[in-house]
Amino acid sequence: MRLKKIYINGFGLYHNWSFETRAAAVTLFHGPNEAGKTTFAEFIRTVLFGFPRQDKEEYIPKLAGGEHGGRLDIVSDDG
Repeated sequence: MRLKKIYINGFGLYHNWSFETRAAAVTLFHGPNEAGKTTFAEFIRTVLFGFPRQDKEEYIPKLAGGEHGGRLDIVSDDG
């Protein structure tokens, strides 16, 4: 399984943002402190394992607008 495209509508500092991966075996995200790397990784975990309720400590609010959420386009090993 690999992530083909990531679209974030509203999650942390991300709003109306998308990213398409290449067919590489590994994708690396690099940036300075407070650039949003951890928020990006948390978005992927949240979509795969569920969004926490707003009253939970793990909840990450949308800071830049949009509807809370997004989507992942996933390709299986067999295409």
